[in-house]
Amino acid sequence: MDDPIITPREAAALLGVSTRTAQTWIEQYALESWKTPGGHRRVRRSEVISLRERLGPSEPMRRPVVMVQVGKANGARICEALSGLGEVIAIDEGDPLSSLTIIGRTMPSVVVIELGGTKREQLAMLTHLFSDPLLGHMHVLLLGDMTAEQAVTQLAADKQVTVASPQSGNEELRAIVEAILGQSEPDPSKQIPALSESIRGYPVPADENERLKALNRTGLVDTPSEHAFDKIVQVAANVLQTPICLMSLLTYDRQWFKAQVGLTERQTPRLWAFCNYTIVKNGVFVVEDAAADDLFRGNPLVTGTPQIRFYAGAPIRDYAGYALGSLCVIDNKPRQISKEQRATLKTLAELTSDRINLRMRERQLAAKAVSDTK
Repeated sequence: MDDPIITPREAAALLGVSTRTAQTWIEQYALESWKTPGGHRRVRRSEVISLRERLGPSEPMRRPVVMVQVGKANGARICEALSGLGEVIAIDEGDPLSSLTIIGRTMPSVVVIELGGTKREQLAMLTHLFSDPLLGHMHVLLLGDMTAEQAVTQLAADKQVTVASPQSGNEELRAIVEAILGQSEPDPSKQIPALSESIRGYPVPADENERLKALNRTGLVDTPSEHAFDKIVQVAANVLQTPICLMSLLTYDRQWFKAQVGLTERQTPRLWAFCNYTIVKNGVFVVEDAAADDLFRGNPLVTGTPQIRFYAGAPIRDYAGYALGSLCVIDNKPRQISKEQRATLKTLAELTSDRINLRMRERQLAAKAVSDTK
């Protein structure tokens, strides 16, 4: 019988609880688990289903925890602004070691931290938080003069960081945290079917966790269009003579398009992505007629808009070799691709990779220049 190995995040979605709660149950042996050679927890799907049945339908959803480490001038105001979004807990900004202990024990969904007078100690505390794999679900709202890109670079932040001004109004801060919780605590009724299918529905790279961290480090997802990437997809569409070309980035549950030609949507569920197959290959992945292909004939992108028939994609990689997504061309008519066209698509994907890596390097140098002046 098929009994997939799944991650704590996938287990959380099946259970209808937060990732933090699922991790706690795993650590407390409510779910039998083991660690991969890379130190990541894994469980059997059958164990999760069994626990869900034991809990029964009346088990209430756990409220997310929002932890606030802010100076006295703003602390009470911010806690009041966030009240009702979950369990809001204030912690002492003057004792980073105690804060680390509390955060590690509580595993909050969001931590709000203000960079104040003890900036160096706070940055060291953040670095420790970002290196803890059990806090992989946690999102940091940083109140200070550092940009999000600087935070990702300087703190080696492998998880999401949002930056706001300490003077942000109550409504603005509440809206930010609501948006964060909306992303990290998805509606289980919508997410469970997709996740249960996706476990078996597409290949996942062996280094998926590290791949997702690499994608996060680029800072590309959900950013505005950029001429350099727009130009590449336009060239690819012209040279390969296809109506659609996409620069697709694969997040945990989405394929998001940084650049596109011939398609207005900016994203689809990852479950639908042909690019799932591209990122596990070194060369160009081709589907000549999706409607006649057992893997794709029932795909919503084939049966509905844009009625994909032909697909060819080449992986986009960062400087460490992690596949971030793909550069792909699409047609609504079956067709073949020549050896020369394969080579061209591969070259354009490599050019896209080079542009991403150059962008990251420029960002690192800019952040270092700012740090050196302080």
